[in-house]
Amino acid sequence: MTLAAAWSTAKRSAGIPGRALRLVEGCESAKPRSEVLGQAVCATAALDRDRSLAELERDCWPEPSAGATRLAAAAHALRRRPIGELTVEDVRLLIGQDIGLPYLLPLAVEVLRENPMAEGHMYEGDLLSAVLTRDLSVWAEFPALVRELRGIVSKLTGLPPDLERKVDRFLVP
Repeated sequence: MTLAAAWSTAKRSAGIPGRALRLVEGCESAKPRSEVLGQAVCATAALDRDRSLAELERDCWPEPSAGATRLAAAAHALRRRPIGELTVEDVRLLIGQDIGLPYLLPLAVEVLRENPMAEGHMYEGDLLSAVLTRDLSVWAEFPALVRELRGIVSKLTGLPPDLERKVDRFLVP
């Protein structure tokens, strides 16, 4: 299931009509990225899911070199795809590479809210693992997400030992 499909389901259940809103009302590319991040990026309802990370970050990467790894080539391609079309695996891969975190962490938490053990192509809970293992300094920008994620993971039981350790490290203040 793509994030767009998960979002459509969440919007219907929350009674949110129509298409996703712009990242920041009236926000055009003239606004500095830091201003946008400070205003609304944590509000997943406000993310423009029709835009790619390259558009949202206003940062167009050059094409990967001919000798680039499959992972690097995949990450470059995914940055050009609208975020609403990204799958759980796509989000897991990008988050694992620390790409687009201000936009993808809120989307990942949205998925984890519905299914904490959501999986991409690796194993059950691989999205949660990718989210939990981001550097703690990243989370300073997202206190509301931290609170929500702590609420989600604190209710989980019977986790594999490796994931249990990651949850424990995340929960330690």
